[in-house]
Amino acid sequence: MQVNMFNNNYNNRDKNISFKKIVRNDIASKTLKDNKYLLLVSGPSGVGKDSIMNQIMNKFNKIVTHTTRPKRAGEVDGKSYFFTTVDKFKEGIKNNEFVEYIEGFSGKYYGTKKETIKNALNGEKPALAIVDVDGAKNIRDNLKNDPQINVVSIFFRPPSKEPLKVLESRLNKRGSETAESIKTRLQRAEYEINRAKEYDAEIEVNNVEESLNDIHKLLNLD
Repeated sequence: MQVNMFNNNYNNRDKNISFKKIVRNDIASKTLKDNKYLLLVSGPSGVGKDSIMNQIMNKFNKIVTHTTRPKRAGEVDGKSYFFTTVDKFKEGIKNNEFVEYIEGFSGKYYGTKKETIKNALNGEKPALAIVDVDGAKNIRDNLKNDPQINVVSIFFRPPSKEPLKVLESRLNKRGSETAESIKTRLQRAEYEINRAKEYDAEIEVNNVEESLNDIHKLLNLD
């Protein structure tokens, strides 16, 4: 395993890198072959991963997950989620169709099918799944012996000096979180940050522009 670390002292060699980046594995070898790779993106709530990835979503085929929860107003089957029944979902689990799944609140299931990933890779774009650290691990474990799918994983983390304080400030600025929900999210964030070493690369998010620049460099995006 190769680890490369860049920080502000590296700017005298590469002006495009202005914050810390950790690259553990050879990402280029996984991404340059016909774009047939699955990108897994994770990061704690409030870190900004959705804002970053939404800027380059047109470069990927986003993985649509399956769920047993009812469809809400404005949601489209096959685009927002694949909506299914509990019985069909459990049948899929029994048949090993899911590379990851969870049973959420009120017994509602959410999961990603291997078939969905393969369908997303049939085009000219790589596939993208934004998942938590547990889902990412399950996907990696279930696909590691599949020669047709290369998996690349990137973890977005808050600034390293006081990451939880940064996240707490960002969550408070949302204005939609209760004190209890913020506490829960921060506890989860600490757990997730401690799992960041499982990823091919980590990007420390100071602002969206810098993070977009770095992910372009990592993935060799046009």
